[in-house]
Amino acid sequence: MDEKIDDLDQAILKYLEKDARGSLKKLAEERNIKTSTIYHRLQRMQNKNIVTGYTVVYNPSIFQYEKLGRVIVRLRPQKISKFNEKFIKSFSLYMKDEYAEIIFIAIMEDMRNIMCIVPFKSDDSYKEFATELKKNPYIENIEVEFFQEIVKGEKLFIFNDELINNTDEEDVGTVEVEFND
Repeated sequence: MDEKIDDLDQAILKYLEKDARGSLKKLAEERNIKTSTIYHRLQRMQNKNIVTGYTVVYNPSIFQYEKLGRVIVRLRPQKISKFNEKFIKSFSLYMKDEYAEIIFIAIMEDMRNIMCIVPFKSDDSYKEFATELKKNPYIENIEVEFFQEIVKGEKLFIFNDELINNTDEEDVGTVEVEFND
């Protein structure tokens, strides 16, 4: 995409980032330009796939999550290495469909690891999740780290203070899940 974004486009994006339901008229008044200019700029950015949609950012604390974890799932290599890329993509889609609690899934560059962000309601829900994953014969290893504090990106994960500013040192760190072959 070789589309240029100027200062006005950036201002529109920042404004909508704060409140996607915000008034374009209010933004136009703040910038001392016509509302139609803002509207047409926004339409252009949508048509050029610069703005691809709008989303809801909800407060997960209403679901009473206690911990937010980064889960790295390492898959067993396939016997024929050219199938690894297709397999990991297929497996990540399986995880997306099978585990509704996962809020973020990314395939890592090495094409063997999948990174997930998962909120947990309790230690029991974490253990249940890890035990369920462990049963999968395609998974070689699972590594879990719990977030201590979110410094930037808190809009992505709006949680209660206890979750993102965890001060209990025992709850922080890497957890290796053992596999018995």
